[in-house]
Amino acid sequence: NPTTGAHEKTYPFATRREVDALLDNSWKSFQEYRTTSFAQRADMLRNVAKNLLAKKQEYGKIITTEMGKPINSAIAEVEKCAHACEYVPKFTSSFLF
Repeated sequence: NPTTGAHEKTYPFATRREVDALLDNSWKSFQEYRTTSFAQRADMLRNVAKNLLAKKQEYGKIITTEMGKPINSAIAEVEKCAHACEYVPKFTSSFLF
């Protein structure tokens, strides 16, 4: 925590096997995702926005703890990200035929 200097959490190192498994899973997920339609991707982004806004207080506290950002600014950052997730499907759909 940059504000207090306190060590908030420690994470263990991943093993080579764990990293390989994560990379394999990531590749498999990408292979599935690349076949999704624009409508499906737009729905995914809208769901991300909905979840960000539903948990903006929680995420704001995490940002404040990790970065030392004032809580109001941290919550505004989460809201900005949510609005971007709402905007992209609207803006991009205008380019579709």
